[in-house]
Amino acid sequence: MEFTISLMDLLRAILCIAGTILIIYLIVSVAKLIPTLKELNKTMEKVNTMLDDVQEIVKTARKGTENAGEAVEKLSVTVKDLSKTMAGNKSTIGAATNLINASAGLTRILAGKGSRSKK
Repeated sequence: MEFTISLMDLLRAILCIAGTILIIYLIVSVAKLIPTLKELNKTMEKVNTMLDDVQEIVKTARKGTENAGEAVEKLSVTVKDLSKTMAGNKSTIGAATNLINASAGLTRILAGKGSRSKK
């Protein structure tokens, strides 16, 4: 009994074996890839939640910065107006300063007499 195998038949057999091995390899690779993809999906959900939180923080920071900028502008205008007013009323400011210094001196004198009388 003789078997004759042609080169075409041999090539087909080799290609079928290689194709079968390749299909098995792809099935195993996809099976290993599925848990990784599930973990990646969970991680991406967490990242999206964090990004939402970051977006809220940025909005809050932007509002705070805008409010601070407005406050600085208002303070600048107020200081400017106050400096103009003070420049025009130097004698009044001097009188007020002298009055405050005198009050402080009187307070020290009275505090000193009170401490002596307690001794």
